Amino acid sequence: MTASFKNDQNHPVSGDIIPSYLDPTVPGFNPFMPKSSLDESKKTSFKDLQPGKETKATLPTKEVVVNGEKLTLPPTDFQVRASGSGTTTTTLAFLGTAEGVSGVTELEMAPLSLLLVGEDEWLAPDLLDASGGDLEVFVNLTEWLGSGATFTGLQSFSLSDGVSDDLPGVFVSTTPITVNNDGSLQGTPFDGQVFVGGTIDGQAVAVPAPSGLVLALAGMISLAPFALRGCRSAVRRAESRRRLRA
Repeated sequence: MTASFKNDQNHPVSGDIIPSYLDPTVPGFNPFMPKSSLDESKKTSFKDLQPGKETKATLPTKEVVVNGEKLTLPPTDFQVRASGSGTTTTTLAFLGTAEGVSGVTELEMAPLSLLLVGEDEWLAPDLLDASGGDLEVFVNLTEWLGSGATFTGLQSFSLSDGVSDDLPGVFVSTTPITVNNDGSLQGTPFDGQVFVGGTIDGQAVAVPAPSGLVLALAGMISLAPFALRGCRSAVRRAESRRRLRA
């Protein structure tokens, strides 16, 4: 799985791309209600990324040993932390259900990305507070990619209670965001104007064998026809933007 960030602002920005993993070696890990944990040691940093330029990272797997057995953990989400006039931390994940897990959790990124858009890239916005404050953003890719929503660099959005009808699957907060067991998002909802300060790009680069945790998207049966139509549109938009960058 690869991730990239393109600076849509008119000044340099710095930051990090950081993967998360469902790591059973993390203290307090609960296999029935697993939560992803960021691994700062796997991050890719960028400094003074110039306007219009892009940085790219490969999200690595993580090797751990559990009860003497070596396990390979794929990333379940990634964060883009970008600082300019303010700092926005954006978490991108596919929320869904899995066998043996209570409620909604974050699923492996690559299999779900392949399911919805194949090996094509998808795009999501990096949102900044128009007043220069710090923000936390969560993008539920299940909903975002299925919506067919579009955006352009520097486009503005008005948010109420942390959401906008024009940004399906996106929740914006002024404090860190957690995923509740029912899939709802908890934080301190942001009210006000935001704008697109960057473009986040994701792409599955190989076909991994899905693990036991990746068996079903939450609501996949009811969402599938709409989601696939929206994702085809997302792929076309991504291809168009890629040609423009070339």
